[in-house]
Amino acid sequence: MTKLTVKLYILSASVMAVILSFFGLRYAAGFILGVLAEALNLFRNEMFWNDVLDTGVASAGTGSFHFLINYLVMILVMVISAKFPQYLNIFTCAAGLVWIKAVLLIETFWKGRTE
Repeated sequence: MTKLTVKLYILSASVMAVILSFFGLRYAAGFILGVLAEALNLFRNEMFWNDVLDTGVASAGTGSFHFLINYLVMILVMVISAKFPQYLNIFTCAAGLVWIKAVLLIETFWKGRTE
């Protein structure tokens, strides 16, 4: 993950959180929770794949527990949003969970147009 991607992710998530706060703080809070959970998953994925590539050891079951933990983090965030709808919005939380994918797609299309 490049530094440009991290900057775009932080900047775009911050702008979106500010925009959502005008509609209600629970929308912004749900989005921020989703973004933070996905940032944690992204960091864990980057560490995991760097370790796998550095060791050069991979088998059929490599990463099963790692990805189970990633999915549990996403499930936990969504359950928290569902349990506390007065504080968090589940739909903006889901949007926060996929925000990095949108940033990566936009960055890829942007790089493709400039090259």
